[in-house]
Amino acid sequence: MGICLNAKVPPEIDRLILNAVLPKQQQYVTIKTASFIIHTISNVAPTHFVKMSIGFEIIDIHDGKPTVFVLLTTANITRKFKNIDIEELICSKMIKMMSSQQGIKCIINPQFVQPFVSWYLKMYKERGSEIAKPKILYHWTRQHLFDPIIKQGLKVPDGYTVKHTTDTGYYGKGIYMSPSPTYGQGYGYGATSFFVALALPGLQYKASYPQSLGKPLTRGYDSHISKDRNEMEWVFFNNEQLLLCYQIRLDQVEYVTKILNQVINYMHDNMTKYECFF
Repeated sequence: MGICLNAKVPPEIDRLILNAVLPKQQQYVTIKTASFIIHTISNVAPTHFVKMSIGFEIIDIHDGKPTVFVLLTTANITRKFKNIDIEELICSKMIKMMSSQQGIKCIINPQFVQPFVSWYLKMYKERGSEIAKPKILYHWTRQHLFDPIIKQGLKVPDGYTVKHTTDTGYYGKGIYMSPSPTYGQGYGYGATSFFVALALPGLQYKASYPQSLGKPLTRGYDSHISKDRNEMEWVFFNNEQLLLCYQIRLDQVEYVTKILNQVINYMHDNMTKYECFF
């Protein structure tokens, strides 16, 4: 099998080669075992992960060099992990999971997915998995605003092109969402459908009226939540923390919730899988 630079080649790698799962003519192969130790057949830099089966993963395959196993250092692993486009992987999977549903109006805009996932990865690293975990939130508005919102996304009010419909923002000058699909129904002014979004509230500041009226995001926090009103009003100060997914009716909430929980679990499980590299 060539020169082994490790003290011992893991048996699963031996079995891979002996069972011809890895063609012998392709001798540049990087393998990650279940214990997160990476072995390289030759010392080429791995470029991306390709899931093969439980217990190990193949990272890249090249031709033309002798087979050599090299145990990479933690520094190597961290540097090489950055070459893996985990962001692109999550984005494409999310779009596929949400857009493949029948009978539901999917309004997800691919150009907004990447900033949302990027924000999620940053929050995951800085705040941890539980605080960074996306939430399902709802937004009611007037019918004539649907098309601009679908095309441009929800926007933080600037007082000029985007304004609050009633006041300057009881709990901060931002985008208002709710974890309840019925709480903001009055803001629809007769609309029979509304928006559902994935959100990244992160670390929430409990805001009060009138102290937070028209105020920006409180320093050190990621969003605001109403201290009163049963914490039904959530305020966001960066539109990249929100990803519009569907325009739905009240009778579609249960079905959409199931879909979005699958997406959230997918995001969370993938980050848990790779968090050792951060």
